[in-house]
Amino acid sequence: MKTNFKVIASVFTLGFVILTLLHIFLQYGLTKTLRNVVLPRIRQEAGIDVQVGRLSINVAGGRLYLKNVSIRNPEGFALENLPSVDRIEVLVDVPSLFRQKPLRVKKVELRNAVVNVVRNRDGELNFNALQERLTTPPKQPAPSRQPLPESGGREPPTEHPAPDSKPLPEVLIETLQCGAKLRYLDMNYESLDLTLVLEVDGQGLSTQRDPATPWGRMLLNGSLGEDGTRFVTDLDLQLAPVTDPQSPSFDLTGRIMEIDPRIMQEAYSRLGIRSAPFGFDPQLHCRKGAFERSKVALNLTDIQLEDKLATRLGGMGSIASLRFVVPV
Repeated sequence: MKTNFKVIASVFTLGFVILTLLHIFLQYGLTKTLRNVVLPRIRQEAGIDVQVGRLSINVAGGRLYLKNVSIRNPEGFALENLPSVDRIEVLVDVPSLFRQKPLRVKKVELRNAVVNVVRNRDGELNFNALQERLTTPPKQPAPSRQPLPESGGREPPTEHPAPDSKPLPEVLIETLQCGAKLRYLDMNYESLDLTLVLEVDGQGLSTQRDPATPWGRMLLNGSLGEDGTRFVTDLDLQLAPVTDPQSPSFDLTGRIMEIDPRIMQEAYSRLGIRSAPFGFDPQLHCRKGAFERSKVALNLTDIQLEDKLATRLGGMGSIASLRFVVPV
């Protein structure tokens, strides 16, 4: 009996030692692997410069920690990073790792996230430049051209098969929490540098392919950092399981109030408007990438007209408010 007990104790001790070593490797070895192998490959194949300060995993608790995560801005844009996050914490349901699907993520928390939207002097947005890199396939080295004697020195045409579109892994995120700052910097206008402070709460977000899967929900609330009465944002996003990122289905409603009129300066100058703070009331209904019965209401307030337009309107120099509803 004592021998059996010693064998069992030895097995448990060995298992504990292995788990401890695995935990130490995952906590301290993964960061090096990530920096030396994974991130350079992403940079080479996708053209995206991703930086991660540290990666650690708590195997027993199902926790993943990422610190100082960022994506560099494409060349030609101000500010070093496009998005950056001080800390990402992911809590996974460990038993779901051993089931076929889906992987259940109990919680994703992002702390001190910053998203920099930059418009350069050529009118280009950094998001569009990054998207082009993601959608443009990497250049392949040119094949060597050697004449083939049996074909008279001519090469047969080379066929390039289309890359297989792999489905997304099935993941269910039960809770998403994010405190973020959305900064908009426009190099075409002086002093147009705005920072929107946002709180994002999500529930039931998934990539499950079962059509009976319930939709998830995200709430976005915020306002301009130094003035809580401007850029007041209150959006409600109902999001279907994301099986194809190019063809999402969602319902987006809410309000964005008192947006800085300098963003519309180019359009206002053509219309003869000197200044007019504005806001949006979106009602967007998208199914598989196509909008249905959608509209956006544009609300203009305290409209100040330029002299030429005011003269044509009989001396009316201002308008209290206007509302335009535009179908999408």
